[in-house]
Amino acid sequence: MKPATLSLALGAVLLMSAAARAATLSDVQFQGNKRVATQTLMGVVGLKPGQKIDKKDVVAAFARVVGEYKKDDVGATIQPVMITTGDKMEVVFKIAEEAVTTTPILDYETFTGNVKVTSDKLLPAMTMRHGADVTRAKIEADLKRLSAIYKAQKVDATITPKVALRPAGHVEVNFEIAEGKRRKHAPPLE
Repeated sequence: MKPATLSLALGAVLLMSAAARAATLSDVQFQGNKRVATQTLMGVVGLKPGQKIDKKDVVAAFARVVGEYKKDDVGATIQPVMITTGDKMEVVFKIAEEAVTTTPILDYETFTGNVKVTSDKLLPAMTMRHGADVTRAKIEADLKRLSAIYKAQKVDATITPKVALRPAGHVEVNFEIAEGKRRKHAPPLE
């Protein structure tokens, strides 16, 4: 658990101690999130306008939002704010994410065109993982590993990495593979 997350939980309890009675939820908002999409947060928050909620519901929602940030390995300070007007309540999660790196973040790697060598054999060779910074050097290193697997399997292949930009500085890397003939002997080592 990141130290910032520990202080978040304490801050959330202090902020919400004044609003203990149940109210009808009118809206849920996220402010300041860039690296974790609002749609993703709405999917995990577990609060829906129109439902009756109280402090414990907001604390549980807060824990789920923090959990999503931890799962995505994005550091952030998150502050839930409950705004009560009569019997209506609006919950706003104010989020200050840690500085975004200048290198893109990996969402996932995929392979297309591979038939003779299955993805199950290729995936363990990949060094980049979900949430990792993506650099040209890391892509080239994974490309070399894939080429080595094809050589060991005695299959000619042309492998081309394609990087697709996604929102909030994220990318997906697809290795397009054009497989050739299976050889009887492996080529000499270079």
